[in-house]
Amino acid sequence: MPFLARKVEKGKWKPHQTLEVTHVPGDAITLCMRTHANTLSTWQIDLDAGGTIDEGILALVTGPNQLHMETIDVVLLDPQELEERELEVKPTNGKTLVGDLVETHRDIMDLTYAKLGTIAAMILKKIHAKEVIRRTKPEVTTLVIEALKAKRLEFDALHENVQLTIKERCLMCDEDIDGVVGGSEP
Repeated sequence: MPFLARKVEKGKWKPHQTLEVTHVPGDAITLCMRTHANTLSTWQIDLDAGGTIDEGILALVTGPNQLHMETIDVVLLDPQELEERELEVKPTNGKTLVGDLVETHRDIMDLTYAKLGTIAAMILKKIHAKEVIRRTKPEVTTLVIEALKAKRLEFDALHENVQLTIKERCLMCDEDIDGVVGGSEP
């Protein structure tokens, strides 16, 4: 079954205080549900077809504007539930440095104030039910290193801060840096 991965900042939602979407703090909405051209970006993961949650996370953390490695929280939205709530999901090319994940991107389309509220309620429900997937900074760094070793992205395409984190991690773990950063191709 496919799911749509969306990055959230769990602490901004304050789920211990409310289950009412009308009481969700403004920062949760503006930081976790930032739209572009009335669309909300997600990454599709098909767990039945061998996809993993980490593939969605890898797509999220290798965006061209990713300035540093950090812990990430993700919720998985059900595309069928979105459709039942009359929210349109459309495949679009995503902005990730991992070439084989570009086509796994999905936009939730034609968003309005009411539709954003519907999605916010779905996210709040996931957070309240403790259905948030967290990957720590070291886990995220490992995901990127493994993708580099598999030559799924180019080291030089990563922001210099991300490159530095990867180099530091390789030195700390006594890992062959050339095997990670040298000659990688998309």
